Amino acid sequence: MRCLFLLLLGSLSASSLYAKSDLPLLESKMWNFLLDTQVRDNKIVRTKGGWPSFSRFRGTNIQSQESNSFVTSQLLVAISSIEKNYELPGFTAASNEANQFLDLFLEDAKKTNEPDGTMAYWPLLQTASGKWIRSFSTSFPYNRLKPFNVPNDLDVSANYFIWIYNNNNNHPEFFEAFEKTAGDYTDSSRSLHHKNDLNWKKKNSGAFLTWIDPDKSEDPQTRIYRGINDVDCVVNLNVLSALLTYKNKLGVLSSKTEHAYKDSCKLINEAVANKKTSVCAVWYDRSSQFYTAYAKAFSAQGNLECLNDSLEAAKVDVLEKARDSLTHFESGNYTQIAEYITLMKKLWKPESRGSNVRHMLEQLADKLREGIVVTNNHAYVSSTDSLFITKLGPVTVDWYSQQFSTAIALEAMLLP
Repeated sequence: MRCLFLLLLGSLSASSLYAKSDLPLLESKMWNFLLDTQVRDNKIVRTKGGWPSFSRFRGTNIQSQESNSFVTSQLLVAISSIEKNYELPGFTAASNEANQFLDLFLEDAKKTNEPDGTMAYWPLLQTASGKWIRSFSTSFPYNRLKPFNVPNDLDVSANYFIWIYNNNNNHPEFFEAFEKTAGDYTDSSRSLHHKNDLNWKKKNSGAFLTWIDPDKSEDPQTRIYRGINDVDCVVNLNVLSALLTYKNKLGVLSSKTEHAYKDSCKLINEAVANKKTSVCAVWYDRSSQFYTAYAKAFSAQGNLECLNDSLEAAKVDVLEKARDSLTHFESGNYTQIAEYITLMKKLWKPESRGSNVRHMLEQLADKLREGIVVTNNHAYVSSTDSLFITKLGPVTVDWYSQQFSTAIALEAMLLP
């Protein structure tokens, strides 16, 4: 543990060694929007310090505002990449409040004996009948629908890992715990398989699962919807980002996790080679989300070779899909546009961008600006793109957030 503290102290941001740039006017207004919409009252239990998102039941008028650890941790990861090079007034205070918000989720995990090193998507709430559930609301229909009382998951946990590592948070014990727990939840020797898995992979791939709970074949009381865990390629990429950071900065992976890490790298490379990026996710609905996570993991791998086998094919596919996103643009799809800008900037460093890449980035940037709403003090992205999506029988539920979309756009505009 002492080594972890020393490593964290030694990883202080190099940004302190040189002067940061001031934000341009438009980007400054976008940052103001993020600062001013961070939840600062506590009328709704366990929302203070997070950023809001909306869930919507498609085909109905049912919609609910919430704060969850997923949106907040993802947003923080995007902001932290900007803060390295730009002055963000109020960043320290905002991140401190967000950390206090996320700390409550760690407290919740202890209350229900969740595995160490994991984070819940929703907070622990008590219904009128006294039952404790994980959800974003205790009102109908959320307290009656089993799918909303979900276990902790590796996706949120990986994003939290990345955030606290990059920002020297006071939970270094989380890193080792996450590394060990991830290796316990893999697609190995399973009797049940999620229906989506066979769209893109063979059985028992050895890669990482999504949910930190047993399948119903092991425990009939499982909190996993329909009782069957899944292998989601975007989840695997986020887990890889965390583990690549661990391997590069903190130490050697334990045996089980190392095996799953290698199997996950192989599976992602195969998904790219076999052009399965649009069907390999359960919880995400567009290829730009796959490649955003891919670019993040590729950046984290450093001198390691996890995704090298698929890089050239990925670049070809990204250019094709980015071009298609402009040709067949649908109203409100500005988050997708921002995602393509960000991932392209990460996959192609400035000095390696040919004329076709530079031209595509210019076209995407022009389209993104069309979706930015500007007022006197604020600017934000007007977007209907989903953060993630799920099907509950005949009902489809998805989540979106102007704050998340604005943070992703801000990152896209400010990356070199």
